[in-house]
Amino acid sequence: MKLIVSRNQSDMKGLLGGHKGVKFNLRAHVQLTPEEQQLAERYMILKKWLPTELAAGMMGAKKVPEFGDLLTPVAFEYESLEVLLEKEEELKKVCAGVKNYIDVARSFGGQDVFEF
Repeated sequence: MKLIVSRNQSDMKGLLGGHKGVKFNLRAHVQLTPEEQQLAERYMILKKWLPTELAAGMMGAKKVPEFGDLLTPVAFEYESLEVLLEKEEELKKVCAGVKNYIDVARSFGGQDVFEF
C-alpha cells in the first residue's frame, strides 16, 4: 500500500485585493497492490469510515467518507500549516490501520506466532 500526498498553497485575497493569508491544500490518494485490493474488497475494508476530524477538510466529501474514497485523489483544504500536518499524520494512521486489517485478512488459514 502506498499513500501519495502532494501539498500546495494559495494566497487568499481580500475584497480589495490585499493579502489575507494562505490556504493550504493537501491532495492524497492510496494505491493498493492487486492482492491488497482483492482482500480489501472481500473483507469490506474499503467501507471503513474515515475519522470525522479528517473528513472535515475533504472538499466535496459525502456525509461519511470511506477509506475506499482515497483510491482516487482527494483534495483537502486547511487554513493553517499546523492543521495540514496534523491531518497528514491522521491519513498515515488510517493507512497503517487499514494495512493491519489487510495483513490479518491475508493470514487466515495460517497461524501467527507471537514471541514475548
